[in-house]
Amino acid sequence: MISGLLLLPTQAELRTFTNTEGTTIEAELIKASGSEVVLRIKGGPLAQVNIATLSEADKDFIQTWIADKVLSRQVQETTIEPGETRRHYH
Repeated sequence: MISGLLLLPTQAELRTFTNTEGTTIEAELIKASGSEVVLRIKGGPLAQVNIATLSEADKDFIQTWIADKVLSRQVQETTIEPGETRRHYH
């Protein structure tokens, strides 16, 4: 299950997305939120797409994309300079 909202600046990463009917588009994954993603179609507009309508390979790609963005954000938030003290509250 994909949940929450993730929108982080990225470098353009075009890939071919395929729906469950075999239709393909070249697009960049812009945002993942709940059960939908926002794709920037190559040379065109943004498209809001229900994840359930995408291929299993695309669902795997989206999961990896989210995990990479979350990990990257965690690393940025926890990196400290030498001598700096950071408190974590849980």
